[in-house]
Amino acid sequence: MNYFITLFTLLITVVAQAQTIDKAYTNFKNNGQLKNATTALYIIDCATKQTVFEHNKELSVTPASTLKLLTTISALELLGSNYEIKTKLVFDSIKHTLHLYPNYDPTWASQYVAKDAFANELIAIIKNKKWNVVQLNIHTNIQDAQPTNTNWLWGDMGNYFGASPQSLNWKDNKLTTYFNTTIAGDSAVLVKCVPKIDKLTLTTAVLASSKSGDNTIAYSAPNSYNVMIEGELPEYKNNYEVEISNPLVSNLFTQEIKQLLGIKIISFNNENSIETPANTAFIYSPRLSDLVHKTNLYSLNLYAECLLKQIAMQQKWGAKNATILNELLNYWKIKIPTQAQGMDLQDACGLSPMNKVTVQFQTQLLLHARNANYYTVLEYSLPIMAQSGSLKNMCKGTVAEGRINAKTGYIHGVRAYSGYVKTLSNKTLAFSFIVNNFTCSPSQVKQLMEQVFVSMVMQ
Repeated sequence: MNYFITLFTLLITVVAQAQTIDKAYTNFKNNGQLKNATTALYIIDCATKQTVFEHNKELSVTPASTLKLLTTISALELLGSNYEIKTKLVFDSIKHTLHLYPNYDPTWASQYVAKDAFANELIAIIKNKKWNVVQLNIHTNIQDAQPTNTNWLWGDMGNYFGASPQSLNWKDNKLTTYFNTTIAGDSAVLVKCVPKIDKLTLTTAVLASSKSGDNTIAYSAPNSYNVMIEGELPEYKNNYEVEISNPLVSNLFTQEIKQLLGIKIISFNNENSIETPANTAFIYSPRLSDLVHKTNLYSLNLYAECLLKQIAMQQKWGAKNATILNELLNYWKIKIPTQAQGMDLQDACGLSPMNKVTVQFQTQLLLHARNANYYTVLEYSLPIMAQSGSLKNMCKGTVAEGRINAKTGYIHGVRAYSGYVKTLSNKTLAFSFIVNNFTCSPSQVKQLMEQVFVSMVMQ
C-alpha cells in the first residue's frame, strides 16, 4: 500500500512539474469524475497584484469552512490582534450575590486553550476581593432562547461541529459519548456520556458495522432534554468516542460552577446590579491572535461564530445574524470595491450550505490581508501543506510541501481551499480554489486538486 502511495505522489510531482497552471487546471476540470461539478479558481500575484490565473472567478459558489477567512480577517481588521473578550463580574455585598455577564467568549473550559483558566481566574478574583458569595446570578442574552442558525441543517445541529454559539459557552458546547460494539449488525451499547448532565436523555439506534470511522448523526436542539443518536460505528470497539453538541450548556455550567464555588443557588435574570470599582472585576479571554489561530487551524465553528458576535458588538451592528452579516459585507464592499458581488452569507463559519461567495472576492480579501499589519498572525493561523492541520496529508513528497498556507473547507459536495502560495521563484500568490456539486468521493476530488497545487508552486 505504501509503495502505491509513494508512486502516486511521485507521479503527481513529475506530471505537474511539466505543466503550467493552465494545463494542470484544464486537465483537472476536464476529468470525467468532475463531469457534473462546478469548479472555480482565482490566483493573484501579491507583489504585482496581477491575475495569474482565473476560471469562474465571479461565479457564486459554496465556500464551506474557507468562509472562516472572512470572519478571522474581519476580526483582525476591526478588533485588532490584541483584542480580548471581557466578562464582567459584579458583587452585591448586601445580597451576597455575584452577577456574571457572559459575553460570547468561546474559551471557557475549552480544550483548545488553558482549560481551567476561567475557573481559576474566577476563584482568584473572589478570594482576592474577599467576596462572600452565597448565590450566583447569570445575565444571559435573550437570543440564547433559540441560538441556532436557521440555515444550518438538522443533521448538523446535534453533532459537535453544529454546537450553537451562546452568550455563555462552556466546554466547547459539546459532550462525548462512549460506545461498545461487537459484530457488525448488532446494536452498539452506550456506555456513558461525559460530562453527565442531570435530566438529559440520550436515545440511541446505533449499529456495529464493518465500515471504518464514525458514521453516526446526533439529533437535538438547543435547550432540549432529549438527544437521538443513530448510525453506524466500527465493530469490536470498546469506549469508542462520539462527540455531540450539548443542548443544555447553561445546565452543565450551573452544575459544575455550584461545585466549584460551593454554592447552592443560581438564578438567570437581568436584575440590575450597582457597579463600583471595589465590587467589579473582569475576566479576559486569550488575545484575538490566539483565537484566530485556533479558529483557522482547527476549523472551530463555535469560535468563528463568537468572533462575529464580538465584531457586531464593537461595531454596534445589532444582534440579528442577517443584519450583522449584511453590515460585514457592506464594510468589505468599500474596502474591496466591486468584488463583493455574488455574495450571500448565512453564518460566520461556513457550515450552512446556503453560503455563497466568489473566488475573486476571497482572493482579493487575502490580497488585502497580505498587506495589512496583521498578516503574520493570519499566516500563522493557516494549516501548512503536508505539515499541519487539515492539509497535513496532502501533497506529501511534492514541491508543494511546506509552500502553501491555506484554510480548507469541506461539507457535502464541497471541497475548498483558500490561502497563500510561496512559489519556487520566490513569488507569493493569493488564491481561492473551490469545487461544488461533485459526485465522486471527497478523497478523489482532493487527489485531483493536488496536481493544481503543485503547478502553482512551480510558477
